[in-house]
Amino acid sequence: MTAGNHGAGTPPEDDDPFAHLYRPEGGAAPVPGPGEGTAPAPGVPRTSYTQVRAVGERTYGGQQAAYQVPPQQAYPYGQSSPSPHYAAPETYGGPPPQPPSFPPGDPGEGPRRGRGGGRNGLMLGAVAVVATVVIAIVAAVLFSGDGENSDVGGGDSESVAPSPEGKGDDEGKNGDDKPKKDPAAPPTEDGAKLALAGGAVVGSDTNVSEDGPYVHGLENQGASATWKPEVDEAGEYTLFVDYSVPGKDAELTLTINGQSDGRTVNLENFAKAKKGDWLAGWTRSYSWISLDAGANEIKLSCESGNKECQSAISKVELKKGQVSS
Repeated sequence: MTAGNHGAGTPPEDDDPFAHLYRPEGGAAPVPGPGEGTAPAPGVPRTSYTQVRAVGERTYGGQQAAYQVPPQQAYPYGQSSPSPHYAAPETYGGPPPQPPSFPPGDPGEGPRRGRGGGRNGLMLGAVAVVATVVIAIVAAVLFSGDGENSDVGGGDSESVAPSPEGKGDDEGKNGDDKPKKDPAAPPTEDGAKLALAGGAVVGSDTNVSEDGPYVHGLENQGASATWKPEVDEAGEYTLFVDYSVPGKDAELTLTINGQSDGRTVNLENFAKAKKGDWLAGWTRSYSWISLDAGANEIKLSCESGNKECQSAISKVELKKGQVSS
C-alpha cells in the first residue's frame, strides 16, 4: 500500500494533509488559503486517518490537562507553521508551570543552603559579640579612673587610708595645692630670702657655693641680713646659721627685736678651710636666744666692734630650747 492512499478513489490534488492542524473550532471546514483551491467535496473521504491531537488535549487518568491551547492560526499551503508538538509556555492560557515542591526531608529535595551552615554561622556570630563585649569591659576597667591611684602603668602604687575628715593624703595641702608648713617644724629660711641692707647682696658664684644662692658682702660696716620668724610660744630658742668663711675666723653682731647688748654670732673657721677657699669653709654655728610669742626680728650685721665680718650665709633656722644640734 502506498503512503497517502488509505481509502477508495484518488485524493484531490489540492487536498491539504495538514488542514486538521488549523481547522477552526467546532469541526467546521477549514478556510482555504490563497492558492489552496476549494475545500473537499462532501462525502469524499480524506486520504489520511492519522489521529493527531492538539497540544494540551490529551488526558491523563480521565482528567484533562490544565493547559489550554489557543486557537491555531491558519497558514497558507506550503508555508511553515509551528510544530504541533511544541508550544512556548507563555502561549498557554493558564499560569506558567511551577517546579514541583518537596516537603522538607524528601529524597527529591536537593541540598538546602543554610540548614547546617546557618546554625554554625549564628553560633560564631554570638561568640564574636560576647568576645567584643568582654574586651570592651576589660578596656573600660583598665583605663578608668583619674590616673593617680591606677597601677595600669605597671609601677608600684601605694594606697593611702583616708583621714577621719576624708582628706587622705591631701590633708597637708591648702586650696592652692601648696604644702602647708608643719606647725611643729622649726622655722627655716634661705639666706637669699632675708632682708638685706648696707651692701649685703645675693650671690650665686659656684666657687663660693655649689648648693645655690647665698648672702655675701657682709664685710662692709653697716651691712646686715634680717629675718622675721614667728613662733607659737615665748621662751628660749636656738638660732642656727649655715655659713662659710675663706680660711679665717669672722663674727657678726646679733640683734633680737631691736636689742643687741653686744652679743655676737661666732663664725669661726671650724671647717679648717685654707685661705680663700670658700667651698671648703662651709659649716654651722649657733646661739641661744629668747623670743616672744608671735613675730620676732633677728638681725645679723657688721658693726664697728666686730674684728672681721667677711662671710657668706646660706640658711638660718630656729629650734625650741637651748640645744646644740
